[in-house]
Amino acid sequence: MAVFLALRCLPTLWRNFGGFSPSEIHVATDSQVALSWLISGTIVSRNLFARNRLKDIQQMSAELEATLGFSPSFRYVSTTENPADLITRGLTLKRFKACLQFWCTGRDWLSSGIRPWAAQLLPCLSQHSQVVARSSWNAAILQGEEPPTVLPLERFSSFTKLLRVPSLVLRFIHRLRRLEVYTERLAAILLMKTMQRQRYAEELAFLRDSSGRTILGLVRDLDLFIDGEGLIMSGSRIARSLHFDPEVKHPVLLAKDNPVTRLIIRDAHTRCQHLGVESTLAELRRCGYWVAKRRPAVKTVLASCALCRKYNARQVLPPPQCGHLACFTC
Repeated sequence: MAVFLALRCLPTLWRNFGGFSPSEIHVATDSQVALSWLISGTIVSRNLFARNRLKDIQQMSAELEATLGFSPSFRYVSTTENPADLITRGLTLKRFKACLQFWCTGRDWLSSGIRPWAAQLLPCLSQHSQVVARSSWNAAILQGEEPPTVLPLERFSSFTKLLRVPSLVLRFIHRLRRLEVYTERLAAILLMKTMQRQRYAEELAFLRDSSGRTILGLVRDLDLFIDGEGLIMSGSRIARSLHFDPEVKHPVLLAKDNPVTRLIIRDAHTRCQHLGVESTLAELRRCGYWVAKRRPAVKTVLASCALCRKYNARQVLPPPQCGHLACFTC
């Protein structure tokens, strides 16, 4: 609700300050749960009020982007940095007089240009959301609007080699910002999110807003949902089991006819020592992937495996030796 009120007040503040043109807008909150909702664009809750407020925030962010050319960035600050908590949590008059300067002007970093969110601990957020919350990326990237990949996916022979290029780029960017993150996982998330937006745009729109709409067949059959990192995940009958890892219980949905999916299948086929279709499917599930129409997709990739074709080819034997044939003369 606080973020909603902050965005609602922004146009009024902009007009009262003479219509200046800011270069960036940061909206800070002391709620890590609310920040995760803002970054992923989804709410893992049945609270209708919270869902409606998130839609309003996204709409107001779009209006600000149309007016100013950029959307606000959402950040996290500790509750000790929030002057509003002085009143809401209650304090004595003596304590309030001691904190009067903090109540009137806030912390010094508001006017000094220091960004305190770069060093904040965010255990409630996913790794990708932590990177976004600490960096200077725009909020449009948070909503999953990053541009489509420019990598020639067909030129890579393995999923590991494909991850190497964006990982090096992300590692260079994060070193400039003095951030330590697992860039390979972040690169894989960005590639899969791009693929899902291209192949499952209708399912993604339904999962973000399903009010008054008929449930889609794929969403119903696979029990799809959006996780905290913005990926479309699949539920299963073993989701309530305590004996499986989270990636096994809720695998990532992959499109069968995408170059990234083919590289992932080829990588799983290599790791299971070039065994058959069933072993490759089991390895995919163990690694946390669910391919739509998975069996035909795996068969197509295995049919192009040069090593399997070499050792599975039938050996051509010479014809059996025949006895001496009689010579016929005319």
